Amino acid sequence: MKMALLCPTKSRPEDVIRLIRSIEKTVHKLSNIKLYLGVDSDDDTQHEFDNCIRFKSYITKTIFPKYKNFPGLGVLWNYMASQASEEIFAMVGDDFVYETPGWDAKIIKQFEEGPLDNLLLVHCNDGLHGPGNKHSHSYGMEPGRVLAVNPFIHRRYYEINGYYLREEFKHQFLDAWLDSIFHDINRKIYRHDIMIQHMHFSQTNIIDDVTLNLRQHSKYEIERALYDKLEQERSTEIDRIQCHLK
Repeated sequence: MKMALLCPTKSRPEDVIRLIRSIEKTVHKLSNIKLYLGVDSDDDTQHEFDNCIRFKSYITKTIFPKYKNFPGLGVLWNYMASQASEEIFAMVGDDFVYETPGWDAKIIKQFEEGPLDNLLLVHCNDGLHGPGNKHSHSYGMEPGRVLAVNPFIHRRYYEINGYYLREEFKHQFLDAWLDSIFHDINRKIYRHDIMIQHMHFSQTNIIDDVTLNLRQHSKYEIERALYDKLEQERSTEIDRIQCHLK
């Protein structure tokens, strides 16, 4: 299996370079992965990392269609998923730092040794959620249950549903939706031993313009209410997926 790292980015060239360097430092085989960098055509900072990605065959820069208004990260990640041919999709942020050597081989092995139907979600230690981290649980989850933040899933989920992520959400609850689905079908695996550090502003105390814009477009109360409103659709999706379990 191969892995598609889907990373939308805007105005963060230094973060992109840090992300790339962390991948190259820790990956077992670059041939295991393809990094898709999704950028806006009018992002005038992209040239700052162009030199870093030149001649790197494992990196593809994807130009998003022009949208009148910010469409939401669900739309952007779905567009990137439609461009990818790899079996495993990874929801990646430009503020990630890969720290565990051989993380790619470990995750691929998890999928290859998993269920025959490939309907599996694997999530890792992001330094924020899980045992010993700042948020042991969230979204009203019961103690001991770790939110699957920025998970890895097989493209089979995408093929069954016709989408990778729910486009109703601008930013928040995208991973919570996947967490709920795979938790309910009992196909969710947490790898605390694999550290993919999320350099979240709550950790770094750095709030840039990108973060401010996301927070402006994505209000927790609104997206939480939407998540609750779509409960029946989650149940329908679970029923649809269960028909494909082996």
